[in-house]
Parts: sequence; structure tokens; C-alpha cells
Amino acid sequence: MRADGRNRAVDYLIVILTLLAPLLGGTTDQWSQGIVVLAGATLIWVSPPRRWPGRWVLIFSMVLLAVGLVCFLPHRWFGELGWRARMIPDGGVRLAGTLTVQPWLSLQAWLLLGSGVVWGLYLMSREWSASPRRLMSLYAAVCLVLGVFGIVFFATDYLPPWWKDERANFGPFPNRNQTANVLALAGILQLALAYHAFGRGRRFGYFWAASSVLTGVGIVVSGSRGGTILLLAGALGWLLWVTAQTGRLNRTSLGVAGVLFGLTAFLLFGGKTWERLEKALKPEREMAVDFRIPVQKDAWALLGKTSWHGIGVGNFDAVFARHRVASAAENRVIHPESDWFWLGIELGWVGLAAVLGVLAAWLAQNWPRAHETHFYLRSGMVAGVLVFCLHGITDVSGHRVGALWPALLLFGLIRRPGADGTTPRAVGRAFRLAALVPGGAALWWLIAALGFTTWPTYATVDQARTRVQRLLSNGFFGQAAELATRALEFAPLDAGLYFNRAVAALGTDDIAGAVVDFHRSRHFEANSAEWCYVQGAALLLRSPVMAMAPWYEALERARRSWEGGTGRKQALYRRMLADSADFPEIRHEVRALAGDDPELIAVFLRSAGREEFDQELRKLLLADPELASIPDAQKSELFLLWAQKGDRQFLEEQLARKPEWQSAGWFALATLRAGRGEYPEACALFQQYGGAPVLPEVRRTEPRRQLERDFLLRPDDFYTGYSLFRAHLDEGDADAALLTVRKLTNQAGCPKYLHHLEGTLWAEREKWREAWLAWARYAGGVK
Repeated sequence: MRADGRNRAVDYLIVILTLLAPLLGGTTDQWSQGIVVLAGATLIWVSPPRRWPGRWVLIFSMVLLAVGLVCFLPHRWFGELGWRARMIPDGGVRLAGTLTVQPWLSLQAWLLLGSGVVWGLYLMSREWSASPRRLMSLYAAVCLVLGVFGIVFFATDYLPPWWKDERANFGPFPNRNQTANVLALAGILQLALAYHAFGRGRRFGYFWAASSVLTGVGIVVSGSRGGTILLLAGALGWLLWVTAQTGRLNRTSLGVAGVLFGLTAFLLFGGKTWERLEKALKPEREMAVDFRIPVQKDAWALLGKTSWHGIGVGNFDAVFARHRVASAAENRVIHPESDWFWLGIELGWVGLAAVLGVLAAWLAQNWPRAHETHFYLRSGMVAGVLVFCLHGITDVSGHRVGALWPALLLFGLIRRPGADGTTPRAVGRAFRLAALVPGGAALWWLIAALGFTTWPTYATVDQARTRVQRLLSNGFFGQAAELATRALEFAPLDAGLYFNRAVAALGTDDIAGAVVDFHRSRHFEANSAEWCYVQGAALLLRSPVMAMAPWYEALERARRSWEGGTGRKQALYRRMLADSADFPEIRHEVRALAGDDPELIAVFLRSAGREEFDQELRKLLLADPELASIPDAQKSELFLLWAQKGDRQFLEEQLARKPEWQSAGWFALATLRAGRGEYPEACALFQQYGGAPVLPEVRRTEPRRQLERDFLLRPDDFYTGYSLFRAHLDEGDADAALLTVRKLTNQAGCPKYLHHLEGTLWAEREKWREAWLAWARYAGGVK
């Protein structure tokens, strides 16, 4: 009895530890990973299992661990590796001789993987003394509390300091989808607990049914469309499954009705979650804006290059940066938006097959049967595990300890009571021996996270980067360079460390060393245009000519950016022109950065003097006499600049000779004529080409006197003023309408259509100067 009581206590501790993983900020930091893994290893040591989980489960698990170790073999054994060769920049950099390019960081990642494998095997091998219903009730109840607290914190705009989701203020994870993943699995279990209670005539089932609804509300509040689909689809799929197995249609019909009611409520009140889901369901051309799609496209291409062994655990973000094409953008992608892609890229096809093998072998061995006592509970666990795996196609919850451990708990509790016979005591010894590895690793991570000198870890890299930046800010350039060099020995792909060492080199007047390290930094941070721009700006102060190479690369990256390169490209070039204004000796080189790009040439011409403008215009007209390569928007701007800085007579002659230019050049021509006092001619051009704005609908139906009183109290209320303007026109009082609209256009930030209306009223009085001034403000503000 004493041993049984101890085992039951360990059962509850396992559930509590499982729930601690998501509560500690999703266990995404090294310190929290150390706590959770060390606690798990301790439980294995205290209460080891006496059974193996099954032959095939063990075999596939060992294969998974073995393929993870392959990355520590010499890379020469695997022939030519295109992805690895691509990691070496032109200036050269020392990479390890192993398949993995960062052995120390891969070791930490492999130990985390091994900790998960050992913990999963432990849960699958354990003989649970406590009732599955009690264990699942504890699990589901704590998840309910988590969801309720998430809603309360969201409503009060509060976030516990150890929670990570600063963007949405909901849940402990940095990513709301992982919080929603944990809650969705709990929601399915709460529904299963409700059915289990109803099957025994217990009214407590109503509590679990209500809990499932409340958990769903939490997921909707979190704004996760993936979590919402996960809960609704998982619950509906589970209900249909148990209906087919038990034949109890009436009870299941009520459950289906409840799910459909929840779906209806979501469609009506889902808020931002529904808006995000609605975007994903739109046609393909609109769906293309979802960043997941190009990321997965590039990840699929990389997956095809990694062969059976992968690139080594812990290397994805560094390697993927050099293989982004469709997803090239400013942000750094740390995962491929898919557990399965991530697994296949780092562990190859063998690792992917091993995980699928464990999943298939365990489910085949422990598939629930309708006649079992705990069928509803065990089938609910299976449904939760399956939707977790399916969610891994479009998210990375399986790579987050805080989301993975709850799924592993369900995976272990699936075990059918009495499955397999008792095996020798060697099983317990083997598990205790295996627990030493994650236990020792966890101690290593905790010591390193506290800042003590140990073997290198991810925390060590972060701490080194922070100390380097602190040294740079205090002017200790030599010490910063030395520390960055030491950190690069175990993190040779860290672009930030190369950047910091380059800044330190500039501080010691080592221009050549800075240029080399800046180049390496750009090589490993291969997508950010801003990264290149900042490097050029840093070099500008020491060697202006050297700034051209990173600036040219910045413009090239902006051109191919997934986010849309035009606006970003022009903004960067404007900054480059402003930064280089004090360095006239490189003016020609800065102009050369624009090349033949009409958008960048237009930006350059804005900053050009009259003589420089004329020279560039002649070159442009010589290369493209019809300006066919320039879009209409840029062409209009070019003509306006021409009117301001260039040969105005030549412009008028060209516009008169080429009527096809009139639609783009009318405003420039009208500006010239207005400058000579030819206001009727300028207004005639506006009336021909200026167009008319879309006017707002007037919905205020109060009497004119009421509108006048309201406008007098709030003269900056444009809608009320416009309503009063329309009322005056309806009464035929054009003078009062003009007076009202002039009060509005004198306000800062007034809508552009009001200038158009003012100009129209002046034109009706043949006050051409006043009409032109109003129309010019309208035309100049409408893009």
C-alpha cells in the first residue's frame, strides 16, 4: 500500500510538472527548460517504470536519438553538401569539421530532444496507479484556470512577468498559437470528461461541458485561428468517432449541437480571430499575403537538399537564412511554420520517419475500444494527440516544451491497462541510468543561465552578445572584439557577433577588419535590408567609399523583399542621400546606386540641384525618349520636378508635342501656367484631368440651425461641417456654403475632398486664382 500510495503521488506530480511547463512562459527560456527537465529526471529516478512501452516504440525512439547524433560525424563522410558550402562566405570563416556547423549548440539541442524522448518513453512505460479520470480531471481543471486567468489578464491588460505574450496579453507563451494549442487539447478532454460523467449518471458532466465552452472562449479571445480550428474540428471529429463506435446517437447529437452552437457563437462574436480566419479563407491571390506560405515554400526547398541525415539539430534558423527566396524579408525566421518541416530539415527523412513510427506503433498498440471502461477518456486523449500532430503541419507547438509535454502526457495515458507483461528490474535501472543524461544537462543549463562559466550554451551566446554591446557602448572596443571572437568560436554563424566585432574594429581604426566582418555579418543575416544600411552608415564616417557595397546590397534586398520592395527601397535610398549629403566626394557613387531604376532616379532627382537635374534628365531622355519605363505615378512626380528645377520651356514644348504625356504632366504644366498668372488656363487643365473625389454620405438629418450650433461648438468636426455645407447648398445659399467650407479647409488635417469643393465654388464665381489655389492643394495631396 505504501508503494502504491507513493506511485499515486508521483502520478499527480507528473501532471503538475506537465502543467508547469506551459505556465513557465511556455518553457522557452533555458532556465525554465532546466527546471522542468531536472524535475522530470528526478521523478524518473524516484519512481522508475517496470515495463517497456513496446518493441517498436523503443526501436523507433532509439533511431530518432541516433540520427540526432549523426550531425557530430565528420561532414566529409557525407560527400558534397550544397547547403553547407553555401554557409561559407567569400571572405572565409572557420566552421567545425562536423556535419553540424555549430557543434556546441547542436549538443544542447540534442540533449533537449533526448530529454523529451526519455520523458515520453517514461510516460508510455509507466503503470499509472491513480485513476485516469482523476488525472485528467486535474489536468483539465488547471487548464480551465489557465484559460480563465488568460481572459482576466487580457481584460485588465495585465501580464505576469514570467509570461511571454506581450503582444496579445493572453497566455504564457510568446506565440498565442501555442497557448491556444494547450487550451484546445484541454477543451477536447473536458468534453470527454463530460461524456464520461454523463455515462455514469453524474451531473458533474455539466461542469465539464461548461468548462469546454469557457476554454473555447479563451481560445477565441487569444486571437488564434489555428487554436479555434483545432478545438472545433477536434471536438467534432471525436464526437463522430465515438458515435460510430458506441452507436449512442442521442447523446452525441447533443454534443454535435453544442459544437455547432459554439461555432455559431464564434462566427458572431469571434472578433479578431474571425477576421484573421476570414482572410485565410479568401481566394489564393489574397491568401498569398499570409507569410506562412512563402516560408513553408522555402522550407520545403531546403528539406529537399538535406538528405536522410538533415543539417543537425539547432541549426535551422542560421541555415535557413541563406535559403530564403519567396520569404525574403526584414524579419529573421527562427522556424519553418511547421513541426514536420523543422524535424525533417534538422533530422532528415530518417528522423521524420522515426517520429511517425513511434506514433503509429503506440496508437496501434493502444487503440481504444468501445467496450472499455474508460473509452470516452482514452478516445479523447487519442483525439487530442492526433489534432496536436495535425496542428504541427502549420505550427511548431511540438518544438516548444510547454506545448509538447502536455501532448506527451496524453500520449502516455493512452496506454491500455494491462498491456504487456511485467519485465525484469533492468527496466527501472535502464530508466534511472537514462535519466542521468537529461538531469546532468538540466544542471548544466541552469548554471549557464545564471551566468557562471560552463560549456557553451544558447544562454552563453546571449550573455556574450549583451556584454559585447555593453563594452561597445562604453568605448572598450578592444575588449569587445576579444569577447566577440571567443563567442564566435562556438557560435560561428551568429551575424550579430560579427556585426559587433566590426563595430569594435571601427573603434580601433581597423577599417579592413571591419569591412570583412561586416561582409560576414551580411552573409549570415542574408535578408534584412536594414542590416546592410546600418553597416554602410557606420562605414560612411570612416571610409565613405566603403559604404557603397553594403548600401548596394541593401537596395537589392529591398527589391526582392516579400514585403513589397518599392516603398522600402525608396525609403532606404532617401536615407542614403541624406546621410551622404556631407560627403560630396561620393555623390557620383551614391547616384550610381540607383542604376537605371526609375523609382530611385526619381528619389535622386528630388535632392538634385538645377544643373545636376538637367544632366540626369538628359541622360534619362536619351536612354528612354518616351519615358516608357517609368510608371505613371513616378512620371507625374518627374514632370513636377522638371517644372521646379529644369528647363520649363522645354517641358512645355515636350508636353505640347506629346499628348500622351498630358495625363501625367498636366499638374506640372498647370503649375507653370499658374506661376505666370494664367489661372484660367491652369484651372482648365485641372477640370480636364483632375477628376472628382468620392464624397461621403450625409446621414445627419437635423435642421440647419442645429448643425450651425454644433459646428460653432466644434469647428474641427469635419463631418458636421460637411453636413452643414450640404445643407447650405440644398437651400441654394452658395455663399454660406463657401464660407463653411473655407472654415473647414483652414483646419489642419482636413479631408482633401473639401479643397476640391472649395475650388469648385470659386470656379463658379470665376475666381480663378482662388479656385486654382484650392484645387492645387487637392491635387497635391491626392496620390
